[in-house]
Amino acid sequence: MKIIQIIVMIFFLSICKTAFADQARILILVDLCNSCHRSGVGLIPAIPGIDHLSAEQIEEKVKDYKYGNEQSTIMQRISKGFTDIEIENISKYIAKND
Repeated sequence: MKIIQIIVMIFFLSICKTAFADQARILILVDLCNSCHRSGVGLIPAIPGIDHLSAEQIEEKVKDYKYGNEQSTIMQRISKGFTDIEIENISKYIAKND
């Protein structure tokens, strides 16, 4: 019986560790976005703020850059480094927290 409890505990801890690592990665990627697009940015007109956009709008725009539907010197390169799931999670986080 003790062995089963230990196995269950190890399994639970591995799930928690994975979930925490995924969340930490999303926060790091959000910081990357905010380094240029933080709330209140307006000093450089070519870099739009994104704090007023919904998660769906952010996701659509980033995927447009990723798949070449939208042209940009920087965003096309950056967006290609994200998986579609990362883009979705980043978009949700930014929309929820801005």
